[in-house]
Amino acid sequence: MKYSFEFKRNPLGYLRIILPQEINLFSDFIEDIVFETEVDEYIDIVEKVMEGEYNNLK
Repeated sequence: MKYSFEFKRNPLGYLRIILPQEINLFSDFIEDIVFETEVDEYIDIVEKVMEGEYNNLK
C-alpha cells in the first residue's frame, strides 16, 4: 500500500512526519528512531507482535 506523507517542523524546530490518520500511530515510532540500532529494535518488536509473541502490545 502507498500512503501520502509530508514533513513539517513543529514550533520548537523539530522535523515531524505527517501521516494519514489510519497509520498516524507509526509516526511516533519513526520520530523516536535516532540510531540504526533502534530501527532493528523496533522491527524486532513489531515482528514479535505480529507473530503473537507479545499479546499485551497489540
